[in-house]
Amino acid sequence: IQNVLATTHTVTGQPIKLSPKPEIRVVTYELAPGKRLPVHKHPHQRLGYILEGSVDLIDVATKKVTRYHMGDMIAE
Repeated sequence: IQNVLATTHTVTGQPIKLSPKPEIRVVTYELAPGKRLPVHKHPHQRLGYILEGSVDLIDVATKKVTRYHMGDMIAE
């Protein structure tokens, strides 16, 4: 067993909260190289695992850019 991520907060410092009826859903999401997503918010925290390449996450409040690489886990 190898821990990939253990955290109580998201990458922007928000505490992880479980909904009254928690559900685990695992999905894959592929972004083409250079693809930019519009600014958005998720109704619940999400976990992301980078399978290949890298992705930049921009904190809208602080403008801080963090790059995640293959093998990194993100708590959004």
